[in-house]
Order: sequence, then C-alpha cells, then structure tokens
Amino acid sequence: MLFPILLIFFLLFQGLKSADLGLVDANGITLGEKVEALERQLLDPNALSVVVSPCSSNFHDDPLRGEQHSAEWVRIVFHDMVTANVAGPGLGGLDASIGFESDRSENKGIFVNNTLGGCIFIYVGSDWNRVPSPSDSLAVATAAFEKAGFSQSEMIQAVACGHSLGGVHRTNFPDIVDGSHQPTFGTDGRASFDSTPAVFDNVGVNEYLKGTGLKGGPLVVGPKSTQSDLRIFASDDNVTVTAMSDAKSFENNCFSTITGHSTSSMPATASYYYETDRGKDIGPQTSQQGAPYPVVNNTDIGFGTISNYAFHDTLTNANIANITIQKSYSAPINQKIFILPSQSFRNQVSNGNTVVNKQYVVRAALLNTLDTSSTAPTVKVWYPSAQTGTVMTKILSKTATMRLKTTLGLYTIFQAVLSVGDGVTALPGITDILQVTLGSAQASAKSTAPQGELGSVLFPSPLLTHHTATTSQANPPHHDEKLEKAEETGYISLADLGDENTQSDYAVRHDEKEGVGKTAAMMLLGSVPRFAPRITLA
Repeated sequence: MLFPILLIFFLLFQGLKSADLGLVDANGITLGEKVEALERQLLDPNALSVVVSPCSSNFHDDPLRGEQHSAEWVRIVFHDMVTANVAGPGLGGLDASIGFESDRSENKGIFVNNTLGGCIFIYVGSDWNRVPSPSDSLAVATAAFEKAGFSQSEMIQAVACGHSLGGVHRTNFPDIVDGSHQPTFGTDGRASFDSTPAVFDNVGVNEYLKGTGLKGGPLVVGPKSTQSDLRIFASDDNVTVTAMSDAKSFENNCFSTITGHSTSSMPATASYYYETDRGKDIGPQTSQQGAPYPVVNNTDIGFGTISNYAFHDTLTNANIANITIQKSYSAPINQKIFILPSQSFRNQVSNGNTVVNKQYVVRAALLNTLDTSSTAPTVKVWYPSAQTGTVMTKILSKTATMRLKTTLGLYTIFQAVLSVGDGVTALPGITDILQVTLGSAQASAKSTAPQGELGSVLFPSPLLTHHTATTSQANPPHHDEKLEKAEETGYISLADLGDENTQSDYAVRHDEKEGVGKTAAMMLLGSVPRFAPRITLA
C-alpha cells in the first residue's frame, strides 16, 4: 500500500524551484542532494513499500496492539499537509515539520516515530495551523480545510479517503472509543473505520451510506461530540460521498484530491537517445516493456504512478556524453571517470545490533588522458545520521582524496580509504551514496555504496561481468593466507585484512584474477523520469 508514501513525495516536490536546489544547509548538503535522496527512497522498493505491504502489517511495533503501519502513513501525510495556510505567510503544509511535532495533542500515539524513523525527509518549514480535531464543529473544521486550500467537496473526499484504513485507538482517544459503540481490536483497543481496515477501498463509504457493517466507524457512530466524519460527510447532503461509492470513482477521487493529479496510464515502453559531446543525437532507442513499480507479492502497489523501463547498452562511441529519456529528462554520462563497484567494499562496525561506524575502500577508474598531475580525484560519501528532536535522519557527507594505485589499459585506478561515524552513535540503515570527482569539470555517476553482510563484503559484484584479462603486471606484496581465504570464499572482512596496504593488495590481486580490459561499457537501469548508470570495465 504505497499510496500515502507516494503522496509525500509528489506533494513535497510541488513548488520547488530549480534555483532552490542549490541552497546549502548548515551541514553542507544542497537541497538538490536531499531531493535526490528522497527520490532514491521512492524508487527503492525495499526502502518504503515493504513496511506497508500488506496493509495489515505492523512493521515497528507489537502486532498485538492493533497498530497498522499503512494507516499511520496516511495519518502522517494528512496531519502534516492540512496545517497549510495557502493565503500566507507560506508556512505549514507538507514540509516534514511533523517529524518535530510528535508531542502535539493532535499527534497522539506512536505513528510519527513509527513512520518517520530512519527515513530521510526535507524539513523546510514549521506548521502554521493545527490539525482539525474530532470535537471541532463543522464550521471550525471547514475553516481549517479552507486555509489549507480545500473546497468543501475536497474536504469530504480527503476524510473519506484517509479513513479507509485503520481506525481510532482507545489508548489515544478514550473519550471516543469506550467499547459501547462498536467492537475493538488489539490491546490498544482499535475501533476500525470500516470492515476492511487493511484494504484501501470504498467499503467505508458504502457502509456509511447504507448503514451496514461498521456504519462509517467511530467518528460517525461514536459519542455525538466527536462525530466529526458524520458532520463532514453530511455537510452537502451526502452528495460527494455518494459519488465515491463506485470503486473506480473512489480511487480516482482520492488520488486527484490529495495530489492534484488524476491517475493516468503509463507508456508501454520508454524512448531514449544518446547525445555526443558535439551535440549529435544517437538514436532514438526503445526500452524493454514497462513494468509497474514497485510490485510486492505480484501486486502493483503504486496505483500505476511509477513504471520501470529497463535497458542495457554497450557504448562504443567514446564521445557519448548525455542521455535523454522521453524527450523530457536529460542526464550526463561520463565515460572518463567512474566508480568500480566490484573493487570497492564496505565494512560496518557494530555495537551489539547497532551500526556505529562504516569503513570504505573505494576504487575508481579515470581515463589516462585526464590530467591528474596537479589535482587528485576525490571521493564523497553521503550518509544518513541521527538528529536531535526527531527520529528523522539528516544527511551528512565526507570527502577523501584518492591516490593512484595502478594503470589498467586506457584507465588509471585510484583508491581512497575513509570511514564515517563516531563509533558510538547509531547510524541509520539507509543506503549511502558515493561519487568521485576530478576538479570541477569531471564527476562520476553517483553510485550506491557497496553492499555486503555486516563485517564482510562479497566479491565480485553480481551486477558486473568481467572478461579475459588483456593487461598484466607483477604481483604486489600481499598476505597470502588472508588473501587466499578471501579468493576461495568470495567473502572478506576489513578486520581480517588489517591495514590499508593489505586491503589494497587484495584489491589489486583481485584485478589480476578477474581481469580488467580496455573497453568502457555501461549498464543503464532506466525508469521514468530518473535513471541510474552503472559503469565498469569489460
């Protein structure tokens, strides 16, 4: 059930101007880098979708309590969004400030920490208004929605959509849920909004209109003073909710009301073309058949809003410098400098079950024609870190100078060893990002940090294939016992390798064993509107 997560990203990006992306925070991170981090989470099915699929899952809490993670995501989007004041002064709304507001009375419960814990969000403001409460009169609720830019019908639609999942918990609102109006579930005493609280559907609307099942839930049949849903639904004589009684109309209304966009079909395939550094187009070309994304348990959980379009090309033209997808999104391609994932590795140091330090050995290939005599390449890692006052993580970065290791064919291999974390404070488990640059003119594609088991890493990367060696060199000094163990098992620990020289010895020996040739190739994993290049030596 990715619907609420999609809403966060779509709405958060509305209103951002290209000039704003260059703004730098106190940690030296640009707004553009934060947006990239958000997009990366959205397009990673393991980052978000798994915690809300199925909709009945309770990812971060005792399942006996009756908490429902999908409903918590819906609630957090609404509670952050409805505080907007569209008339000015520009505060409130979907700005991630709710991550710092878990102690507000309208945010009772554990939903703030459950949803935002470990996630990266752009905090861009503070909430101006309060969230309407169940005890508010119709006039007060309507005024709050109007301030946030909602018409009367949109107010009704937002409430009907948001209350398709989950319910009200007695532990948070004992004045609403006392057990006398409808049955409860779990040790927290959840009174569900409809008979299918783990399915995003129109059942609640129809149970309200027909007086069947749970009859609209605790905010319709509960104590009169807190019948806020009843007051809102009936405010236009049920015209709006009646129009949502059809399943397809319900879905379309929910999506268009919250995001401002109607659902639309995605193209069967994506078109793209390459462009040389001389401005010449090479193409057009067509991707593989698009597939809904993400998909969990063979079910599309993104309402068709995202599709993945894969393609795999070998670039034989050394002048290719850009790719354009769907005639709308362009990104640079740099064949002169790129990270070698199969020759880079990471070790995570843990204190119990908590990761407190990450150590990297990063290797990159630079074309021999690049001038590295006066300026050495540098590697930068972006990594998540805890911050005070919220469970949301912030982004930090660290840079290290790379040094020459060896020459292989047309490329020179550089290496850097660096670590992040203080060895005490927990580091969130979000993917780190690496990039290698040479001065201000050359930059590699950004790459996810090499992954492996805690304390070890697998060689070679399963994404990459190496062919017969076309270069050779004398074996450098190495520690035979440790390196032979690594070569036999495929796994190696930085702790086993010991000092930096030994780590470098293994990486160079691995080059000789696997073979690294002279042809630059690229694997492009395409999606609309973003793509992630992976370049290696073939």
